[in-house]
Amino acid sequence: YEEIFRAFQKQKVKYVLVGGIAANLLGAMRSTADLDILVEMSDDNLKNAFWRGWEPRLRVGML
Repeated sequence: YEEIFRAFQKQKVKYVLVGGIAANLLGAMRSTADLDILVEMSDDNLKNAFWRGWEPRLRVGML
């Protein structure tokens, strides 16, 4: 996941890490292999986040 974090830092992407990896970093014992990231939804931030051709995938409904 380091490549993603470095790319986001370079592009100044505003995001928050959520899900199992975030829980593990806080000390929880949770097995996971995916990376869940919430990205600020401003136009500029989305352009910065997806400049490499990455596509957003929503797995939960938006409120």
